[in-house]
Amino acid sequence: MAKIATPYKGITIEFDEEKHRYTINGRIIVFVTQVTGIIDKSGPLIGWAVKLFREFLLKKLNAGEPITEEAIHEGSRQHAIKKQEAADIGTQIHEWVNQYITGKKPPIPEIEQVKNGVLAFLKWIDENKVKFLASEEIVYSKKHDFAGILDAEAIVNKERCIVDFKSSNGIYNEMFYQVAAYQCAKEEMTKKKYDTRWIIQFGKDTGEFIAHRIDDYKRDLSAFLGALAIKRREIELKM
Repeated sequence: MAKIATPYKGITIEFDEEKHRYTINGRIIVFVTQVTGIIDKSGPLIGWAVKLFREFLLKKLNAGEPITEEAIHEGSRQHAIKKQEAADIGTQIHEWVNQYITGKKPPIPEIEQVKNGVLAFLKWIDENKVKFLASEEIVYSKKHDFAGILDAEAIVNKERCIVDFKSSNGIYNEMFYQVAAYQCAKEEMTKKKYDTRWIIQFGKDTGEFIAHRIDDYKRDLSAFLGALAIKRREIELKM
């Protein structure tokens, strides 16, 4: 399935969801999360993967089950399994939120973690004055030639904001650079300035939200553009 947008006259952007690829008039371009993906966060992820592996094997030992070669292989895949499960839950939360913002009034999900994420979103808008202006919008920077999909543009407590929704357990530095890139593209496209950026973190287990207000836009954008230069050079070296 493809999403198509025309942010400027003569420029058509197509996002192929299956291939996760952006093209402009048929030319492949880099996208925001592809750029921020080069930033190393392996430290906490390695610890998390080892923890899952250990817990999987201990569970078998405590149940009196043998630790076979097959069990070791299965245990070594736990991080990939959990990562995919979390991604699926995050996708479902995002889809529900997008439907809500665009006025489709979706039913509350039955899956517990998806439901909790949705309830966290509803609690956030209930506790703040939020007027949504856009949802799941393809944005593009002509100046820097990158694209991405913005979760939401909104007026939050009388401030024009770029809003990004997260269902992850942690907030990482690369997320600051990600929303700075979206702000950069939107300011180019609309010729309007934004007051601030927000990352709204939904608790999949608690149904609570944490709102992260992010200032220091210029330094975050500078970091993103540095990563963009590295990503472009890596692509060149592979050609």
